[in-house]
Amino acid sequence: MHSAWNFSSNLGVLGFICWIAMWGGSEGQAEVIKTVRVRGLGFILEGDKAAAFQQAKKAALREAVEEAVGTLISSTTQVQNFAVIEDNIYSHTEGYISKFNIVEQKELDEHTYEVVIDAVVSLGPLQSELQALNVLIETIGNPRILCLGRVWLIEDGKDAILLNVDLAALLMRVLHQTGANFNIVTIAELAELEEQDKSAYNQIFGDNLNRAAELAVRQQADLVIVGQAHVIQKQGIKIPFSSTMLDGTGLKTAVAQVQINILWADSKEGVIELHRTQKAAEVNREAASARAVKDAVAALASDLLDGISEDWRKRAYSNRLVRLEVDGASEQLSLFERDFSLLGGVEKIYPRNYKSSGAVYDILCKSAAFQLARRISAKGIAGLDIEIVQVSLNSLKLQLL
Repeated sequence: MHSAWNFSSNLGVLGFICWIAMWGGSEGQAEVIKTVRVRGLGFILEGDKAAAFQQAKKAALREAVEEAVGTLISSTTQVQNFAVIEDNIYSHTEGYISKFNIVEQKELDEHTYEVVIDAVVSLGPLQSELQALNVLIETIGNPRILCLGRVWLIEDGKDAILLNVDLAALLMRVLHQTGANFNIVTIAELAELEEQDKSAYNQIFGDNLNRAAELAVRQQADLVIVGQAHVIQKQGIKIPFSSTMLDGTGLKTAVAQVQINILWADSKEGVIELHRTQKAAEVNREAASARAVKDAVAALASDLLDGISEDWRKRAYSNRLVRLEVDGASEQLSLFERDFSLLGGVEKIYPRNYKSSGAVYDILCKSAAFQLARRISAKGIAGLDIEIVQVSLNSLKLQLL
């Protein structure tokens, strides 16, 4: 029988296992850290210096990871005499910032804001350091998390019965037990939501998770965790190494089949899907059912936290948001939006503001604005003459001719 997940006592073991798996079991291998000083630049749009500061800080954090991870990997692989390729290194390395200090922040000009930071970057599993997890939560924008849950009892020839097991609270507990600053919709808020919109709440469970995402959007949540459990009562189970049946002891046995889905509310993009079948025995069927669900969630806790932290790490450090300002006529902008992603390295284009003479976009990409400018110069876009007016680390201004 699984005991409840203890975050603090198990992280060291998990971290050690992950580190050994990553570096081939080298004896005496301690976690490697690197301190770097980097700068990030943000684009001041319509005088919004606060937004520019946040953009510049995020850019600096990402630069710190890229610089430090590259250095750490290079030295480690030389010592261990590995033959590696840069792309493979970055795809298999968990680099994260354990702490940082802002050294300087200032306006470079009317369009550009600069933030200089000293950052400590580590190699290893992100969960193993609470401070690093809190930095990541801040970097990703402190997303608001909505936990939802339902548990049903399944009996032969009968309709499913809703059990009084608070699966949503168990999911919240997994997040709370980390000690990290997760922004979680509270139990009181959740109860109020269920009471106000029972019909919508009851429809979110099942195979179609879109309704859960839509409900989360209405509650101004960014991420939704949906837990569903079906419990089956079991009889005729023998006590291990004995011919005695559990039924004869007065204990009741339940088997819980638990599924947990995590997805982003706005895009409905899935983060991770987890499954667990768990047995439990207690003095009555309600207690056995509750214990089976609780133990299943505890067993899935590590994978749940791994899934969230890895998804956030990739979003925070693996991609970059570049502010793109384009001047041109509407016909030119339509052609530009259609073919811009063909330049390569562009994940998504988010239109932010249209005006009579052009538009402003946020570009999710894997490189800095300088690399985007180089691709535009080298490849261009058919049917358009493009002039690069201004470029910085995280911003690019173009004129369509």
